[in-house]
Amino acid sequence: MEVSQATVESIVEDAVSGKLNIPAFQRNFVWNPEQVKRLAESLYWNYPVGSFLWWDSSKYPQAKTTQSPETQFWILDGQQRTVALCLIFGRKPYWWEDTESWNEALERYDVMVNILPDEDDDRLEFALPNPVRRRDPRWISLRRVLTEGIGSLAREIINKGKFDEKLTKKVEDRLEELKKFEDELYLLSELDMKWTMLLRYSSA
Repeated sequence: MEVSQATVESIVEDAVSGKLNIPAFQRNFVWNPEQVKRLAESLYWNYPVGSFLWWDSSKYPQAKTTQSPETQFWILDGQQRTVALCLIFGRKPYWWEDTESWNEALERYDVMVNILPDEDDDRLEFALPNPVRRRDPRWISLRRVLTEGIGSLAREIINKGKFDEKLTKKVEDRLEELKKFEDELYLLSELDMKWTMLLRYSSA
């Protein structure tokens, strides 16, 4: 077994491109929104979130399928976290079949973050959306932070909340801190050919 590292951004990119896929025996995505929020919090606080177990099929062309001819790695452990990361970034994984259900999932699994918590507490607060948070300019979708420009988001927060312009740099710094999600590292364990029998039996 070979152990390596990958960033959150690269895992999401591989899931979107089809380089990373799930075998037939994997269950569907079953996490609830609270679990996705907790994963986001753990990434922000650098808490342990486990490792992934992938099977590298690149040397075995018979493992590829017509559904995903570009697949190199199959997820044996870590599918729920992979889909959760895709939801956090707003990017549909290759194996998620229809756009309509994906758009519904994006709405359901949105995670918000309070960029300007109370003066005596500098810790950023994560929460699920509700009508009050949607109207509060201090709260913003983490997905927007990860996919949009820092400067324009900071100006939007300051303008909507009519906050002192002096807070602009503070807001930008906090948004930039959240952007570091992309560079968080995961441990990857890659299995070799002896696992082909497991995949063949499990997909039968």
